[in-house]
Amino acid sequence: MSQEAPFVPRSANDDPMPPNMLAVFREYGYWRLFLAQVVSSLGDWIGIFAILAIAARVGGSEAAISLVMIARIVPGFFLASIGGLLVDKWDRRRTMVICDLGRAGLLILLPFWNSLIGLVVISFLLEILSLLWGPAKDASVPHLINKKHLATANSLGLVAAYGTFPLGSIVFAGLSRLAEYFNSNDVFSFSIDKEFLALWVDGSTFLVSAALIFSLTRIFKSIRQEQLKTLAKKQKKEHEANKGRKTFGKPKRIDVTKGIREIKDGYYFIGKNRLVRGVMLGLGVGILGGGALVPLGNKYAEILGGGPAAFSLLMAALGTGAAV
Repeated sequence: MSQEAPFVPRSANDDPMPPNMLAVFREYGYWRLFLAQVVSSLGDWIGIFAILAIAARVGGSEAAISLVMIARIVPGFFLASIGGLLVDKWDRRRTMVICDLGRAGLLILLPFWNSLIGLVVISFLLEILSLLWGPAKDASVPHLINKKHLATANSLGLVAAYGTFPLGSIVFAGLSRLAEYFNSNDVFSFSIDKEFLALWVDGSTFLVSAALIFSLTRIFKSIRQEQLKTLAKKQKKEHEANKGRKTFGKPKRIDVTKGIREIKDGYYFIGKNRLVRGVMLGLGVGILGGGALVPLGNKYAEILGGGPAAFSLLMAALGTGAAV
């Protein structure tokens, strides 16, 4: 992961509530990056609810929903740290725009690959692109704002990522009802599945995010220049450290093992630190309990006599409670 986005407070005495949260929006370009995250996060949640609803309809069992959720979770275990290493070398603006366009394209394709295998493959690819978009955004934030606003920006980033959970549920419920209205009134010459309208809206949110990131040409040009200078310094240090070794002519590769070492160091730190271990165990149990509602929620909504809209409202309640 990039070292340019320090998310952990320096001291336990730090104020947990960032002062003057609106001041960060006066920084040039930050509000567009924040808006891009809000829009893409909202679309992500809408897409997750739509994909889960399709999995329940196509697979016909809770196992199908669990399989799709596994496809969204597994990449994070193995590729999160590696994604940060890649983003440290790539152009961050270009990376975010390509990831947004890629996610939009996958969501447009999904209605035409309406099968459980298609859901799993596309969910897996969506998560990989999200794991590249996130570190690119996080590493760019410190270049857009004053350091004294960094804690505020980090808090707002969490609000954008998870505060849109209940909103995405409500939007998905509304789009499901809208699709039913279109079908019952024969607005189009063809029938629209309840989830497909949500998928297309989801795809459009990523196009909006790509446009917002692409518009920040000047600021990301300077970010890229600083990034190249940092990479040049690292290469110079590595070259000096490798003097006398036979490394000439060997292609420069990304050190994937560095990401694995970071994961091992993280687990070692959790196991060694009692306070962190307690917090992580508490979070893990809570996430397991809340996560169980996702594959079971759709079945429960059917028992209650509802459908995708009722399921999304249950998830809205879950998201609102988590936000509080």
